[in-house]
Amino acid sequence: MTEKVYGKQESQNEKALRKARRDLERERRKLEMEEKKLQIEIKKNFEAGYKEVCSLLTKQLVELRKQKNRTYAANRKIMSVSLKNKIFGAHTSLSRDMATAVKTMGEMNTMMGPEKITGNIRAFQKAYLKMDMIDELNIILRLPIDKEKQDKESK
Repeated sequence: MTEKVYGKQESQNEKALRKARRDLERERRKLEMEEKKLQIEIKKNFEAGYKEVCSLLTKQLVELRKQKNRTYAANRKIMSVSLKNKIFGAHTSLSRDMATAVKTMGEMNTMMGPEKITGNIRAFQKAYLKMDMIDELNIILRLPIDKEKQDKESK
């Protein structure tokens, strides 16, 4: 139940963040258009010799560029929040999947009986060690016999 609620909330948050980014982009385009208009206006007034008007328009242009930079900063923050939202959703999904895996592992343990498997593995190890020791003993015991045969043959 809460997974569906969170998934719905996550998608609503993402939708709101996309809308905010679009609005910021729209605002930035308007500011860029205004900036171009101001630049043209400054050039016209400079050519006409209106220095006071030019200085006033230049101050407006500087403030406009500051505002445009603030929109870039706001967009970065929105992107950061969006990324954190996605990461949180991934963590939630991962924890849900881990809970399922733990439950499955518990069911497998009850079905398989890890104690019985451990006992079988220990018995196999003991049998393997015995076989290995017997092979080594056979090798050791055969060596002197082989040397004696070679000695007899060479004489």
